[in-house]
Amino acid sequence: MKSLEDQALEKLKELEEYPDRNKKLKYDLKDYYRIRIGKLRILYIIQGNKVYVEVLVKGHKYEDL
Repeated sequence: MKSLEDQALEKLKELEEYPDRNKKLKYDLKDYYRIRIGKLRILYIIQGNKVYVEVLVKGHKYEDL
């Protein structure tokens, strides 16, 4: 089984090719997309042709953002 770190790197490489493939969030986080890797969440924003990784969240709670 791949480590969490390896899985995250693999997902980030996929992000280069398909940035809008992941789930778009709602409400206060409506500008963000989410990559889910087990209990880890990577939140990012797409601006034009650039992708900015903003936050790494452990679990599914976004209240502190």
